[in-house]
Amino acid sequence: MSKTRECHLSVNISKEDLEVLTRICRDRGESIAAFVRMAALKELARLGAFDELRAKSLGIRSIEVDRKLVNLSTGHVEANKKL
Repeated sequence: MSKTRECHLSVNISKEDLEVLTRICRDRGESIAAFVRMAALKELARLGAFDELRAKSLGIRSIEVDRKLVNLSTGHVEANKKL
């Protein structure tokens, strides 16, 4: 297994969002860092940055691949709706 280096990231969010985030993390018994890390990983998986197994392990059921939506459970592919 390869060694990974930790990097630090700072983000700016509103005071109200921080209050909600703090309350949710306290109620769940997890750190804000763990919550934000998981949220970022899930979004990366949803966008197709990870292989199917890693995406599924993050609870992602579909991923975007080359502007198509791929359902990981069924393998069904459909065009993404325009944003």
